[in-house]
Amino acid sequence: IWCFSHAYIPNTIIYSFSSSIINFIALINYTSEMDGIIYVMFLTLLVIISYIYKLGPIFLICLIFILLNVFILTKTFWFSIPWWLYILLVGSILVGFAIYNEIREKKD
Repeated sequence: IWCFSHAYIPNTIIYSFSSSIINFIALINYTSEMDGIIYVMFLTLLVIISYIYKLGPIFLICLIFILLNVFILTKTFWFSIPWWLYILLVGSILVGFAIYNEIREKKD
């Protein structure tokens, strides 16, 4: 996301790897929804800090884990939706993408 000097690349890789390991351990160890909400608040704070200090990989890892945690917290909702709605949504996205590409090609 942001440019780093070559001297900081090994440290960035170590920080991002250790951050992803810690986030994964925290993600599988909470027991209630309140733990998950506190975890998301902590990750949001990390996103803000990593944006201020321009720590790109940690910023991306925190965003990924926020989305993953939201999916896990709303798992019962996502599994209650019928399967054909997922297929309808994916098909609509693909048709929309094809229409967008065709319109763009006609303009060129």
